Formats: sequence, structure tokens, C-alpha cells
Amino acid sequence: MPQEAMSLEKMEMTCRKHEIAITYLATPKRERATAGTILQRCLYEVEKFRTKMTKCLCVFKLGLTTNPIIRFNFYKDDNYSHMVLLHVTENAGVAQMLEASLIAIHMSQTGCRNEKHGGECPPSCALEPFHFVYIVGARADCMKRIR
Repeated sequence: MPQEAMSLEKMEMTCRKHEIAITYLATPKRERATAGTILQRCLYEVEKFRTKMTKCLCVFKLGLTTNPIIRFNFYKDDNYSHMVLLHVTENAGVAQMLEASLIAIHMSQTGCRNEKHGGECPPSCALEPFHFVYIVGARADCMKRIR
């Protein structure tokens, strides 16, 4: 089923089947949330993710995608083991700004593998119905090279 034909609810069910965790607010609360509230929730979720993975061993990246399942499969090829969706929006600009903000805050943190400042996506992404901001990670002691 093409993504544009898939409702958010179906996308979420498919993500869960692929062991992608979802931590963002439910639709009514998400639509009323301020930018500051969204950023603070995402910062909290990133901290929780890193702590759960053991901060000193956690290797992670923050990103933006219109298809978390395909994106996570690419990360699995690089030996990342966990993905959490932090926020979803229909507005590409909101997602780009949130991703760039999260990367700016965490880029100097031990284990952060982001090399670019974020906030970019191909022009075609604006046509997609959903934009997901995520964190993906793995433990550095997993005995596999994490690219």
C-alpha cells in the first residue's frame, strides 16, 4: 500500500509491527501543543531513550523521515537496533525545525552520530502526508560495528 494512501493509524500499527516505538502525543493533544511543549517532550524522550540504552554506551542519531519503516531498515543494515518516533506532523517545516533543534542540542553529546545540522529533506517530501522526527540508536557494546 503506498504511503500516501495509508492513514496515520495504519502507519502506526505497521510501525509497531516493525518494533518501532511511538512516544508522540495523541492527535488532539498534539494539534493543541505549542512548539515549546513539543520540543520539551522530545528532549525528555531523547534523554529517556539514551538512559534506557545506558548513556555511556548509547550511539544514536536524530532524524526526519516520511517513512519510518523504510528508514529503520536502512539503520538496521548499519547495526542500529532501536527506533523511537518522537513527533509526527503534516507540516514539513515544523518537522525540519524540530529535527534541527534536537540535533543542535545533542550534536556535542557523547554517542551522537549526526554529522549534519539537519532540517533538510528533498523537495518531494513536502508532498508526503506525514513527517516523523525520530531517534535511532544502539549500544556500543553490541559486538557489531555501528556505522
